[in-house]
Amino acid sequence: MKRNMRSLRGLLVIFLAGAALWGSDAHGALPDPIHPYPKSDYQYQLRDVSGPRDGHTIAGAQWFATSFENWFWRIFHEDDTHPRYRRTRGGEAPVVPMVTSADLLYDFEHVYIDEPQPYPVTPLYDSYMDPIESLFLVIPEGRGELRVRFANHWARHFPYWWNTPASPDVASRDIMEDVLVSVPEYDVQAHPDVPQRVAQGASMERTFRFLAAHPDEHGSSLGHATFRQSASLDLGYKGYRESIKIPLVVANVFDGPASEPGHELYFDMTVKETSGDLPGGYVSGDVVGDVVTRTKFRWGVNENKTRDLGTFFIMAPYGGRMPSYTLLSRITNRTGTRYRVQRYDTLDVPASDDLIGGRGPRDLKPLHWAYDLTPDLYGSLPPHFQLDPQSQVAPGLVTFYENRIDTTYGSSESFRLYPFPSPEKPHDLRLFYRRVGGMTRLGRVYSPSLSGSRYRWRLTAFGMTFADVVKNETNTERELTLLMGKPPVMSRSGYAFDGVADKYIKADALNAFEIDSLVPAGLVSMDTEVLSRDASGDVVSRDVPAQIALLPVQIRLCIPRQEQLLVGRWDELDRADEGQLLDRFAQFGTIWVRSSATNEFDMNLLSALGNRGVAPRDCVRAFIHDDRLYLDFIVLLADAKSPKAKYTAFCEVVKDDGVPYILLGDGAADGKWNLSFYVAATGPNPQPGYPESSDRRPGKKEEGGGGCNAWGIALPAIAGLALASILRRRR
Repeated sequence: MKRNMRSLRGLLVIFLAGAALWGSDAHGALPDPIHPYPKSDYQYQLRDVSGPRDGHTIAGAQWFATSFENWFWRIFHEDDTHPRYRRTRGGEAPVVPMVTSADLLYDFEHVYIDEPQPYPVTPLYDSYMDPIESLFLVIPEGRGELRVRFANHWARHFPYWWNTPASPDVASRDIMEDVLVSVPEYDVQAHPDVPQRVAQGASMERTFRFLAAHPDEHGSSLGHATFRQSASLDLGYKGYRESIKIPLVVANVFDGPASEPGHELYFDMTVKETSGDLPGGYVSGDVVGDVVTRTKFRWGVNENKTRDLGTFFIMAPYGGRMPSYTLLSRITNRTGTRYRVQRYDTLDVPASDDLIGGRGPRDLKPLHWAYDLTPDLYGSLPPHFQLDPQSQVAPGLVTFYENRIDTTYGSSESFRLYPFPSPEKPHDLRLFYRRVGGMTRLGRVYSPSLSGSRYRWRLTAFGMTFADVVKNETNTERELTLLMGKPPVMSRSGYAFDGVADKYIKADALNAFEIDSLVPAGLVSMDTEVLSRDASGDVVSRDVPAQIALLPVQIRLCIPRQEQLLVGRWDELDRADEGQLLDRFAQFGTIWVRSSATNEFDMNLLSALGNRGVAPRDCVRAFIHDDRLYLDFIVLLADAKSPKAKYTAFCEVVKDDGVPYILLGDGAADGKWNLSFYVAATGPNPQPGYPESSDRRPGKKEEGGGGCNAWGIALPAIAGLALASILRRRR
């Protein structure tokens, strides 16, 4: 009976171990969901690597490991009651060794981080069942050490109440252990540098000394730590049967603060539209979390800093609530000094989820952290992880913050930053923006190639109330009337914007689409005379359209970096400041506009804006996000032809409340708005500044105006006509 029970227990252990092996995933590719650990104070706090030591503790070089909690039990309980957590644990290097263990020959194929857990060990939470996902080491000026202990444990990696080994030979066998570390651009020396014979339950210890080939080049490198075990005891140290490579990130940081020239923090701040525009959440069909704008800059936190986020067009959809925005901040720190981020909260309310502590200014709670490497190039690394919140802008890492922008009360977001060692030297970061309201969404259309948050173009039609009215010094409606010859009229709530589709123009035309939308019935007359007669048949009046139908549309073009137009130029664009990005793009590419109601050449929009005395970047917002070039602008589409004789389509710029809008006439008052847009090269004969300067505005002495010249008639055509006229006179 006892023999049978022992056999059953042995079979149970073997079955569970086999089930674990069968159900486990390849290392570094464990599937979601992986949750952050429930309590943030159980995560590692990464402290200052370097800095002034006047009463402030400097930890120096440090390491941590990202590991999975509750990994074993997740295999047998595929439900939310047994979630798998990602956790970080670490210490100062080399004072605190990294303690690991494994039995790669007979147990699960993982290396485990061994550290007593802060919670009671139960059958659901075992203290020695936490596979290591990745390792991190931060060192100042390319020099540091890391001490590793690697234990030979078999029974330890089963829950504590399974203490009956499957075989006495397996439980007691000595094995050979070895740990190898390799990091590009680093000379890594191991001491001792030979494998060690380790008894069951014992461990080997090895110290690794790192020396960067270029200590003054600060940043992160990805290498590997290879853990090896073998049953072979021959003196040649051959015959390793099992080994596991775990990604190791080594961050070389500057031994000083970010205020030193050339070592400033990197800020990458993105505003996203996270509207619960309607009571139920997002507007149906909208891309969730679509980007609004982005700004990048460097700052040494040694003086106050301001940045302009541009204009936010507040469009209330279908009479719903105001849109809401979220600011996602990505701060890269390649120095050894931690920086604290605080938020000035103008609303005197209790701390929200993204804040720590009492009333403002309060510490902004980080969303998560990530390695200073491109995630999509290193699939073995976690996309992000958690640390103790007081790690803040941690040395050698990228720290993410997320907070809501309240456009109801203010026009700026204000933060205070200072290095942990010097709280008496804070400096302010202020992000300014301008709110433009009085707009009601009439519909939004995406390109058919929409995939997740990726699309080629996006159009948002809206109705607007002009801010500059007759009671102000300026009057936008009067200005539009002078430009178009008749006053404008716009659609209001109830109009459903549609009639937009992809359009083939030519092989190298990118993001091409056509707007072919009907003007709502009754909004405006056609461009024909209507005769009214009395009872005798005499003509008593000639009715002509008294107004021009105007449709404001916000247009967004998203150009992937893989497009041939951008290949070879992407790095230059990515390095450009926001104020220079559009200028750099316009040196080789532009936005073209085509009217089907005219025989005129397609219009180079950027050139046309420049020739009208308007800086194109005042009308077109350009930024880069997620490897795509975004071009945003607002056009006022007019169902009209030019009021100037001999011309049809036209382009003008009109300002309302200081904001420039692009007025485009489609060339015919035919009861529909009809224009096409696409992106392509600027064309031949580039000139300094904006190429294709043939799109010029006629002078005062020139007859007519707007129309063809404004739309983009080519200089060669003008020159040819002039030459022909001269030759005729000579004859």
